[in-house]
Amino acid sequence: MSTFLTVFGAAVPVFLVIGAGYFARLRGWLAPEADGSVMKMVVNFLYPFLILTFILGNPALKDPANISMGLSLGAFVTVASISLAYLAAPFGGMKVGTGRRTFAFSAGLNNYGYMAIPVAASLFGADSPTMGVLLVYNVGIELMFWTFGILVLTGKVDRGVWRKLLNPPLLALVAGLAMNFAGLPEAGGTLGSFYHVLLAALKMLGACAVPLGLMVSGATMCDLVKSGEWLGRWQVPALGLFLRNALLPALCVVFALSLSITPELKQVLIVQASMPAAVFPIVLARFYGGSPAVAVQVILSSVILGLLTIPLWMAAGLRLLGM
Repeated sequence: MSTFLTVFGAAVPVFLVIGAGYFARLRGWLAPEADGSVMKMVVNFLYPFLILTFILGNPALKDPANISMGLSLGAFVTVASISLAYLAAPFGGMKVGTGRRTFAFSAGLNNYGYMAIPVAASLFGADSPTMGVLLVYNVGIELMFWTFGILVLTGKVDRGVWRKLLNPPLLALVAGLAMNFAGLPEAGGTLGSFYHVLLAALKMLGACAVPLGLMVSGATMCDLVKSGEWLGRWQVPALGLFLRNALLPALCVVFALSLSITPELKQVLIVQASMPAAVFPIVLARFYGGSPAVAVQVILSSVILGLLTIPLWMAAGLRLLGM
């Protein structure tokens, strides 16, 4: 019970910030027109700084196994999850053309960033080596998100996929790993002084990324609730909950227990396994002509139930791993 309460205490602040975004939208303080510009700033400017702060000086990321396996596991789990959701979709009455592709994309993709990062930081500490490994794992997800994920959602390869892959977060990861291996965090003299001043600024900017991302997510949920798009066939959210909040976490926990990988990667797998569905697929379902109503039903129900399932799965996973 103590482990559950600890994890629950780490998850609650995330939902409170989401609730703050929901409230801000209700009051008209965060207008829908601002969402696009805020998220562009978060993804292209603030999030890369957050990546750098977690990577620079991280001893776990001097181990090539954490880098190669982190990227590989992030990619593999994402492909496996989306594929399993695609195969399961007919059990919810969905076929290609009636939401099967959107369901697979929405149920198969977890909230790997704006929810996973603060929960992991609260549990393991913002300065923990696990945080850098988590960001590497996330890049593996991103690579499959914009390739395999969009292929499943649309049935074709996006022509601009390479431009999306070469994004600021990936460039920040590469730059951070290069500086880490070059020994910049251990530099002395003038270079060392400059590094620490720069790192302080990076931490201030990076710290803004997650709260802003969560607030926009909360504002988006407010729009979805008011639109009524979440109302529909009960089979869709029921199957989505079974997959995203039950079966996929269970499989991922078993995966973490079975693999011979570093403790940091095991912790990352447990955190990511516990996360509910990501919110961004709703936007992409609209943009690519998918079924936004299906995405809304899956995601809204998954996030709401996530307040209970996040601490349950994390407590169970960490206990099984002896952590």
